[in-house]
Amino acid sequence: MVTAIEVMVKFHREWLRKNGDRILGRDSEYLLHDIEEGTPEAFQQIPDSLNGLATYYGILGTVELIDGKEIGWNHVSTAINFRGWGLKLRAESFFRKIGNAVNLTNHVSHAACLVCVSEKWGEMAECILREIDRNQESVDQAYWKSRRFEPFVSECCLIRDDKQPSNEKLEPPYLAIIQNWNDDRALVHALEQVCDYHCANMDDAGGDWAPEFKHSPFDLLPCEVMLVRRIRKELGLSIPEVPHELVSLLSPPDVISCVGEDHELIARLSRAFDQCFA
Repeated sequence: MVTAIEVMVKFHREWLRKNGDRILGRDSEYLLHDIEEGTPEAFQQIPDSLNGLATYYGILGTVELIDGKEIGWNHVSTAINFRGWGLKLRAESFFRKIGNAVNLTNHVSHAACLVCVSEKWGEMAECILREIDRNQESVDQAYWKSRRFEPFVSECCLIRDDKQPSNEKLEPPYLAIIQNWNDDRALVHALEQVCDYHCANMDDAGGDWAPEFKHSPFDLLPCEVMLVRRIRKELGLSIPEVPHELVSLLSPPDVISCVGEDHELIARLSRAFDQCFA
């Protein structure tokens, strides 16, 4: 039986071969144009280019890792950096009320994924999730109340901070992780169920539900397992070994560091951002 992961890996290889160079060239050109313009209005266009570049580097990196090339982690890190900047600019535009900036409904999953996997962007993304939960204007409330993965991430952060999780917003399969936090065997089983859910929600099949993990590299990273492992390590608790293909595919660290120097485009974006928003 072909698994959802195998289907996604095949899709990534084909996408890279057919579209990779075109997307890299197109979105690099668009990004440079908007950076050179340097206005708040131009910065509202930049996240679209960043998402295209993140998709390219995320797919490139995961395919390289599957093929045994460690350079893939550098490219996955670059993809996460592009995703982080994209979220930062969307949030800045909305909260500063720049132009016709829309709310953050379409970006809550990116924020939660960054909390799970990114050393550099996790804290910023967590702050954005908190603000989304506090500020009803920041997201469509019907959408926010329907979410599963994102409230789970917030609950895990409460546990990390030695605060009592409410569980009120959690649904299966995520609820079982919080309920079985102190039962090692049950926790592993709950994480396996969550990995199954993750795999079922890394492709957009249409309909009303917005799958949480449809953007690379978050699709093939076991985001939830990485978060749980890291928090438990910080708290001095046992670290669960989860026997699931999603975990063993890339065998990621508990958090992904920003490897090496920033991508040239990111360095230019950072300087332009400081000049525009100082």
